[in-house]
Amino acid sequence: MLSIEELLKPRFKVSKEGYPDMQFKRNEIIILDCLDRGKNQNYMGYKGVLYYDAYFDQYPSIFRPLAWYEERNFADLPEYIKWSSNPNEKSYFKVENWYLSPNTRNIAGVVVANGHRLFIEDCQPATLSEYNSYIK
Repeated sequence: MLSIEELLKPRFKVSKEGYPDMQFKRNEIIILDCLDRGKNQNYMGYKGVLYYDAYFDQYPSIFRPLAWYEERNFADLPEYIKWSSNPNEKSYFKVENWYLSPNTRNIAGVVVANGHRLFIEDCQPATLSEYNSYIK
């Protein structure tokens, strides 16, 4: 299981070959795993070059941002989630199971207590500590 910090690192998928000397390959997943606190921007080093998130934002037809749950193995996903359809209210749940979209085979949602299904777009990873505080 990945940590919340690892799950929330910005990622992009290379959706097509861009320009002839592009360093990235089609379908490659790029993880911006460093934070420049002075610029408050995420970046990554790749083949001796620093790439900031603004670079990938300039080319949306080449680099598609991935949500925290996209292109993940089940083993990477969190054991607890926070759910909110309203930004002012959050509920925390222990995950019983994840389910896939039958059309895309991507993660579509999560099954929690009593078989309730939640849309993944309304969820964020959470910790055991957050869950325990919520259920008290």
